[in-house]
Amino acid sequence: MVPVVPLNRPSSLTIDPPQPLVITSGPCCADGTVGTAYHTNFFAEGGVQPYTWSILSGQLPPGLKVDARTPAGISGTPTMAGTFTFTVAVTDKAGTQTTEPGSITIQP
Repeated sequence: MVPVVPLNRPSSLTIDPPQPLVITSGPCCADGTVGTAYHTNFFAEGGVQPYTWSILSGQLPPGLKVDARTPAGISGTPTMAGTFTFTVAVTDKAGTQTTEPGSITIQP
């Protein structure tokens, strides 16, 4: 039998704040090749899930896109060679955001 707490009795509940939101994927990203399928994942810890991922600035190689869901990643088939730099951002449900620079080199 579960004990019943009277409603007129004062009580309190302490909730610890979430751990800081951090990107844990490591350095981004592996090289790719024009015309060859590409995929890399992003991982984060802390904050309040769910997370939303985005490219805050810069540019992904043409043909690649970011999947904003968790687990997130960059995928597609690159269509142009070059080195592309960007800033990846993760935002948690509470609106906290953290960023990390990234770069993808696509070989011809």
